[in-house]
Amino acid sequence: MHDYVRKYVQAYRMYVRGKTSYIKKQGVFQPLPIPMQRWRDILIDFVVDLPSSNRFTNIIVIVNRLMKIQHIIPIDLINTILVAKYFVKHIFKLYGLPNSIISNYRSQFVLDFWQALCK
Repeated sequence: MHDYVRKYVQAYRMYVRGKTSYIKKQGVFQPLPIPMQRWRDILIDFVVDLPSSNRFTNIIVIVNRLMKIQHIIPIDLINTILVAKYFVKHIFKLYGLPNSIISNYRSQFVLDFWQALCK
């Protein structure tokens, strides 16, 4: 039995080694460029479904990519128009308009956010 298992495992290794893979190779991650000015490149993330505190159940986290300074803004509903309004109220008045915004919330969020911000 031992010899049979050894031969089977060796044959399987040869089979796997010779088999061609049809899965596309994934690209290599590229690091983001280092920002040159404060608050020109920012990250926006959300912490959702928290216990209610003064009617707020979500938090917007806005991070300056250069210095890692963050602003935490409580919000009751995550909506691009409402997020843009809070952004203008808390961030834009202090630092101006950023050059780039990165978020992993939804794929369409950054585009919708820019449109709401420009209105």
